Amino acid sequence: MATIALAAVGGLAAIGSVLYSPVKQRYTTLGLGRAADKIVNIHGVEPLKIIPNSIQCEDLHLETTTQKLFAACQETAKERSLWFPSLAVVTNPTAVGRGTIIRVDPTTFESTVLKLNGHTTGMVTHGIDLFNDPIDPSILWIFVINHLPEPDRWFRKPALSDAFETAQIDVFKHDLNTDEADYIRSVRHPLIKTPNDLLATSPTSFYVSNDHNHLSGARRIWEDVGDQNTAPSTTVVHVDFGEADGQDAFAHVTASIALSKIHNSNGLARSSPLHPSEISIADASGGVLTRVRRNLAPGASRELEILERIQLDSTIDNPSYYDDIYATPGNNASGYIVPGLLRAGALADDFPHLDRPIASCVYHVRSNEREVKFEGGNVWEKRLVFADDGKMLRSASGSVLVGINPKENGGKKQGWLFATGFGSEAIVAAKIDL
Repeated sequence: MATIALAAVGGLAAIGSVLYSPVKQRYTTLGLGRAADKIVNIHGVEPLKIIPNSIQCEDLHLETTTQKLFAACQETAKERSLWFPSLAVVTNPTAVGRGTIIRVDPTTFESTVLKLNGHTTGMVTHGIDLFNDPIDPSILWIFVINHLPEPDRWFRKPALSDAFETAQIDVFKHDLNTDEADYIRSVRHPLIKTPNDLLATSPTSFYVSNDHNHLSGARRIWEDVGDQNTAPSTTVVHVDFGEADGQDAFAHVTASIALSKIHNSNGLARSSPLHPSEISIADASGGVLTRVRRNLAPGASRELEILERIQLDSTIDNPSYYDDIYATPGNNASGYIVPGLLRAGALADDFPHLDRPIASCVYHVRSNEREVKFEGGNVWEKRLVFADDGKMLRSASGSVLVGINPKENGGKKQGWLFATGFGSEAIVAAKIDL
């Protein structure tokens, strides 16, 4: 009996040691031990710049030919507190406001709101991506996730409380020499269930992440508090669509699952120009940045292969990649720019009240080695380059770093870090040392 008892104690100790590390990591990532009044702001080396007309820009990207930033935003802030399915805010499906696409000059910090020709529906913006036309360099294709409620599900009596909203992707064609964008069509497919972010692979194809399997309830909560080992339930889907008319969002659309059984798939981003086949995927509530590879061969499978997982100490969202063209032998700042939340565990108390502070952060993740090992096994430097208690930047879900030429900056190695969030009043820009 004593032997059995000792064996049982030993077994429990072994189980405890196995469980301790992941539980501790979830505690850290969700910020359960971070008190709101203990957040130390990290705002760079000079006062923050505030970008006008940039309300609740959940995601933003750098267009490399013009070196301008593009973001999908909202005209006003009130609607997202009533309808934003990505954060289980499904109080009022009629509260769909007008979304905007803005262009930001990272040298003047001024913004331009693009005129959206032909787009007549509401728009609840989320992920955005850009694709330069392979034939005409003056044309930019802009893809925006639009969380419109599905009329047959949300406006029936009674409404289907756990229905997917079947959000659509709105496609725009923008001439880089103008301040306008033409609405081309919307894209829907049954595999696009809870879209969060997308990554365009051509003017008529993209990858899109589904961040949950459930819009609300206990099963959704489990999807959030679990991790890759306990709740690997979401997908990344590859979508193709023809250049058909835009009247039917389902027309000429085909889709397939590119990656399954992953936890809380969220932001998608291109990575190093040295590795064009690489995509990075954010496990949002897990705080894990996953490097994956796609096959670029013509006619190849659209499936994605996991290369490496990088754990961070906060929840994370839409990553981006900074290619350091000013790298020196002793300092190559190329790496991932990863925004997130410092106290995500308290998010339930903040929603749907977006006027409350939501503490934010941005990590700069780079390899300590001169070249990143493509297959994985890298040693990563994870530097917290921005933090805010939620009073200057209310949430961080998108961030981009724009390098400053040292010849124009007194020889200093610095960059402008642009950060925004789903609940933010405006995009902010911080000058940081690299």
